Amino acid sequence: MRLKAFSSGVIISLAIICSSCGGNKPSDSVMKSFRALEQGKVEEAMTEYSVSPFAEYGVRMKMSQVSAAIRSMEGIKYNVTKEEISGDMANVTIEMSSDKVPGRSTISFKLLKEKELWKIVDYSS
Repeated sequence: MRLKAFSSGVIISLAIICSSCGGNKPSDSVMKSFRALEQGKVEEAMTEYSVSPFAEYGVRMKMSQVSAAIRSMEGIKYNVTKEEISGDMANVTIEMSSDKVPGRSTISFKLLKEKELWKIVDYSS
């Protein structure tokens, strides 16, 4: 239950966000963002999303909260379970689990390729 609430918070926060991603595959962008948040590197995580200038401050605050939540959950594991690419669009699904919280959560991301970079544009759980 706690992991479900945690993943919902992550999803809500990520849904507000959008930026420039890097990586050869869409899943590289998603995983890079999660690894940066796990290390408390909010600015680095934000580079994987396309953020409207009007939303930048709010997004940064939400990402800081998500980062703190992720860091408090020891032993978090992320596993890409699906990656589908169709032209300049992609869908990536990850499964998240924690040593501290039983159960698993699934998050699906939609990405768009712009200027040869993958950008996370939406997600859902």
